Amino acid sequence: MAKNRLWAMAAAAAMLISCTACAGGSENSSDGSSVSDTGTSSGTDSGSSPGSGDTSQTVPAPGTSVLTSDTPLDKVIVTVDGHEEMNITFGDFLKEYKYYLAGYQITDDVNSIYASTLTGQREYIANYLINDKIIEIKFNELGLVLTDEDNAQIESDALAGIEDMKEALKTRVQSSLAEGETLSDTELATRVDEEYNKLMADCGLSEDDIKSWQKSLVMQNKITEHLNKNFTYEYSETEKQVATIIEEAKKAYEADNADYDPDSLRSLWIPEGSREIKHILIGFDSDTAAEISSLRNDGDDEGADKLREEGIEALSEKIAEVENKIDSGEEFESLMKEYSDDTDPTASYIVAPGTKMYAGGFAETALAIAETGGTEVCVTDYGYHIIKYIDDAVVTDEDVKEYTDSLHSYLEEAYISQNFGNAMKEWRAEYSFTIDRETLMLAEEESSEA
Repeated sequence: MAKNRLWAMAAAAAMLISCTACAGGSENSSDGSSVSDTGTSSGTDSGSSPGSGDTSQTVPAPGTSVLTSDTPLDKVIVTVDGHEEMNITFGDFLKEYKYYLAGYQITDDVNSIYASTLTGQREYIANYLINDKIIEIKFNELGLVLTDEDNAQIESDALAGIEDMKEALKTRVQSSLAEGETLSDTELATRVDEEYNKLMADCGLSEDDIKSWQKSLVMQNKITEHLNKNFTYEYSETEKQVATIIEEAKKAYEADNADYDPDSLRSLWIPEGSREIKHILIGFDSDTAAEISSLRNDGDDEGADKLREEGIEALSEKIAEVENKIDSGEEFESLMKEYSDDTDPTASYIVAPGTKMYAGGFAETALAIAETGGTEVCVTDYGYHIIKYIDDAVVTDEDVKEYTDSLHSYLEEAYISQNFGNAMKEWRAEYSFTIDRETLMLAEEESSEA
C-alpha cells in the first residue's frame, strides 16, 4: 500500500535537524511511465531526497526558479485531451512543490547541490497529480464508495498527519534555540503553531488539501483491494522459493566455503559445525592499523608483524584490565559494551568451518575453543581479540517458519502493488495528456523513435 505523504514530510523535516543538504534517500524516476508503473499518487511518499537525484536529469539554467516565476496560478500545466475536468493548474502544482521543498528547508530551487533532483521532482509531482485524477475517475467507474468508516479514517489520518508535522516542527524549533535559551511548554506550543501556520500559508495549503491527500490514499487502497479481491499468493509458492534459497546456499558453501558468509542466511541455513561467537576487540589506534595494512599491501609481512607486536605491547595494560574482569566473573556482554572497539560492540557472529571471512586466525581460534562459554584470544591486524564461544549455531524449524512467513508477506504485498501498478499503466494509456515542460522548467522528452 502507498505511504502517507504527511509522514514522509515529517520524516524529512526531522532528518534536517542534523543535516544541511540531505544526501541519499529513495530512488525515484521522473518519467511518466515509471510513475504509472508504481501507481504513485499524492497519497504516497513525496519522491527523492535533495541531493539523491539522477545526475543525468537536465537542470534549470542558472538563476532560473519555478518558485519565483510570474506564471499565473490558473495556468493549465497538464492538459488532458477531451477531459478538461482532469486538467491541472500551476497553482495545483505549486502548492505540492512548495510543500516538498518546505520538508527539506529549501528556500530556492536552483542550488547546484540538489537542482538535478528538484528537476526530476517537478516532473514526478506533475505525474502523480495526473494519477490522482485517474484514481478518482476509476474509483467511481469501479462502483466503489467511501463509507462512513472510510471518511472517519480520512479525518483521523489527516489529523494524525498534522500532529506528526507539528512534532517535526517542534524538534526543529528546539534545535534552533540559542545556547541557554529555553521555552515553557506554552511558549513552545505557540512557536510550533506559528511555524505550522506559516508553512501552510507559504505553501498555499489548507487542511482540506491534507484531507484530500488522505482521501486519494484511501481511494487508491480500496482500488487496490478491489483489483486483488480474487488474488491469492499461495503459501506453497513461498515455501518453494525458500527451499530454493537453501539449496543455493548449500551449493555456494560447498563450492567455496572460504568466501561463504554464514551470517547472510543465519535465520534460514547455517553450515554444520558453525558456532555463534562474541568478542571483545581491544583495537589498535587508527594510525597503527593503517600502517600495518599499508605494510601488508606492500608485501612487508615482517614489518607488519613487528608493528603489530609493538601495538599489542602498547595495549597490554588495557588487555590485562579486561582479562582480569573476565576472570573475576564480570558479565562478558557488559565488558563488550564497555571495552570493545568493534564497529558494533554487542554483535554476535556466525563462524563456519573453512571460512576466510574474518581476519587471519580469528575463525580458527573461535572454532578451537573447547567448550561452550569458553574464551580464547588471538591477535589480528585489527588488535587483540577475546573470543567467547556462545553456542553451536543452528537453524530451528521455528526460524525457517518465521523467515517463510516474512517472505510470504513481502511477496504477497509486492504482487498486490504490482497489480495496481499494471492497472495504472493501462489507465494512463487511455488518456492523452501533455505536460507544459517549459513552465515547469523540464527538459523536453526524448523521442522514442530510433
